[in-house]
Amino acid sequence: MCPKKQSVQSKSNTVSIVPLIEKKRDGLTWTNDDIRYIVDAIAHHTLPDYQLSALLMAIYFKDLNVQEIAAFAEEIILSGTVLDVRSIALPKISLYTIGGVGNKTNLALTALVASCGVVVPNIVTPQESFMFGDLDKIKAIPGMKTDLPLETCVKQLKKIGCCISQQPDSLVPVDNDLIKMGQATATANCLPILVSSILSKRIASGSENIVVDIKCGNGSFIRDVAQAKHIASLLTKSIRGLQRRCVALITDMNQPVGNTLGTALELKEIADVLQDRGDETLKELIIRLGMEMIRLSGVSGSTLSAKQTIVQHLKDGSAFKKFKELIKEQGGDPAFLDNEKKFPKAKHTYKIVANKRGYIHSINMAFLAKGVEVLMRQDKNSPIDPAAGITDLQPLGKQIQPGDPVMTIHYNDTSRFNTAMEYLRKAYCIAPKRPSNSDLFIERVA
Repeated sequence: MCPKKQSVQSKSNTVSIVPLIEKKRDGLTWTNDDIRYIVDAIAHHTLPDYQLSALLMAIYFKDLNVQEIAAFAEEIILSGTVLDVRSIALPKISLYTIGGVGNKTNLALTALVASCGVVVPNIVTPQESFMFGDLDKIKAIPGMKTDLPLETCVKQLKKIGCCISQQPDSLVPVDNDLIKMGQATATANCLPILVSSILSKRIASGSENIVVDIKCGNGSFIRDVAQAKHIASLLTKSIRGLQRRCVALITDMNQPVGNTLGTALELKEIADVLQDRGDETLKELIIRLGMEMIRLSGVSGSTLSAKQTIVQHLKDGSAFKKFKELIKEQGGDPAFLDNEKKFPKAKHTYKIVANKRGYIHSINMAFLAKGVEVLMRQDKNSPIDPAAGITDLQPLGKQIQPGDPVMTIHYNDTSRFNTAMEYLRKAYCIAPKRPSNSDLFIERVA
C-alpha cells in the first residue's frame, strides 16, 4: 500500500489555526498551503474539537470553491494509506450513490461492470448507507468476509476484477474525523465537505474515474433538483483538479427503485436483476448507470455500444457469474443465490391493502424507511434480522381498487411489527387523480 505523507508541521514551527478560521469566516479563499496545514492538523490530532467545529461551521456558511474542494480531497487522500492498484492494467472505476432508500445499484454494478472488463473496487463505509448498506446486504450470505485487508483487496481485484469490503481506518482517516464532527455539529450535509469526501474515498480506493447517482426527492436528504444540480456541478468540476473525470446522474427518489426493502430481500432482487429478471425500473437504472461506467472507463466509445455491452452481460449470464465469483472469493457460498430456499424467511407476512379506489398519488419514503428499520432491528447497535423487510411495493401512479395490496411485510418480532405499522400504514397516499409522471432520470451532468 502507498504510505502516508509526511507531516508538514513540526513542534518548533507551528502556526495558529485561528487566522485560517477567520479567513474563511470572512469569505476569503484558502491557499493550497492553508488547506494542507488544516488537514495535517486534523490528521495529527493537534486541532481541538472546538476549533474543528468552528472550521466546519465557517465552511458550511461561506463555502469552498472547486479549487479548494479539489485541494481538500487531495490532502485527505494523502492523510492515509491508498489502495495501490498501479500494477493492474485494466481501467478502474466506481459508483457512489448519494441518498436514497433501498439502494441496490452499487452491489449489482460491482459485478456487472467487472464482467465487462473494468475493475470495480467497492470500498464501503457505514456512513454511506441511508438505513443499511451494501455490507449488511451481502452479509446475509453465510460466510461472507467483508473486512478484507487492503493487500487482499488488491489481489482480488487482479484476480476477478471486483471486491466489496469495509473501509479500513487507515484509508482517508481525516474524512472519518470530519464525518464524526459533522454529525455532532449539524454540518453533516455541508456540500463542499460532502463532495471532497466522495472524491477522496473513491480515489483513495483505487478508482480512476467516478460515476455518481444523486438521489433527489423525499427519499433523500436532497429534496430539490436545484440542490442536486449544484452538487453534480461541484463533483464534476472539482474532480478535474485531481486529473480525473466524473459523470453525475440525478435520479428520482420519490418512490422505491425496485419492489423490496430489507437486506436479504434486496439481495434476492439484486440476484434476479443480474439474471435479467425482476423489476424493470430497477433494471433500467442499473443499465443506465452501467453504461456511464463503461463509457467513462473507455471500454465502449458510444452510448449505443455501451448499452449493448451491458445488456449482453445481463442476458448471457456473465454478470451473475461474476457476482457468484465475488461471493466465493470472499468466503461465501455462491450456491446460496441459486436456491431460494436458502434465503432467510420470516415467520410471518402481512399485506397492507388499499381502503379506497384511486391512484397511488405519493409515497412517504421516510415512513417506509423508518418502518423497515424498526422491523429489522431494535436499535442501531442491535443485530439486523436479514429476513425482515417489505416486498411487493407498488409504484406511483398505479390504479388501485379497495382491497388491493400495496406492500407485503415480512417480520419475526410481533412487537417491532406493531411499531413499524404506525409508519407503514401512512406511507402510501391514494387519490382520485393519477399523479403527474415522474421521470426516473432527471439530468446528466458531466
